[in-house]
Amino acid sequence: MARRVQPSLDETFLALGDPARLAAKLFQASRFEPAPPTWCLASRHCVQRSRGPPSPLAPEPEQHKLKPMRIVLRKLSDERHELAISRDPASWETVECETRSYLTHDLLHYSVEVEAGVQSGFWGRLAAGETLAKMNDRTRSMDDEMAAIEQVVGALTASVKGRSPAEVVAGMDRFASSLGTTMPSWLTESFVLAVQERMRQLVGRWKATPRGSMLDLTWPES
Repeated sequence: MARRVQPSLDETFLALGDPARLAAKLFQASRFEPAPPTWCLASRHCVQRSRGPPSPLAPEPEQHKLKPMRIVLRKLSDERHELAISRDPASWETVECETRSYLTHDLLHYSVEVEAGVQSGFWGRLAAGETLAKMNDRTRSMDDEMAAIEQVVGALTASVKGRSPAEVVAGMDRFASSLGTTMPSWLTESFVLAVQERMRQLVGRWKATPRGSMLDLTWPES
């Protein structure tokens, strides 16, 4: 049986308007770019700085509960921040990122995946053992679950910028209908409202974080 071709992110947001499409383009152009050596830092948005030994991929969540992963966002300046994750206190993976390109997108992934209760998104896969380098690899293939989450995150970028929950849900439903499919059952107006509120709190915490200090999160949320 032929494998269904996943529509591109740009195609996904044609029905949602310019803000969502622009966010998708920014993501597509920068997020999945192989990490260069550290001496290329000045010419790259996000570069891997250090990494401990990778953890093995965990079994299915129903069978084996994952240990919490610590997520630390350290504000280096108004333009740059450091993202560090740890599944084990003795091992950390760290990248330094351009804040404008990455912070909102990464926090949206966190908010969407927490509120939806999914373990197959960006943060869930990192907690299960995927490395930041692999998740940032532009050449990697994206399965249907991850692609659906990316589509929702891209659409909700517009909601953070002022689009109503009703507009976001209706736009995504229209797009899915045009493909003869449906959006995840958890994509409701109340879900969008919950994501908006969580983002308001996270962004507020980040703005209140002084330079050199950290925003500390866990996955799954404790």
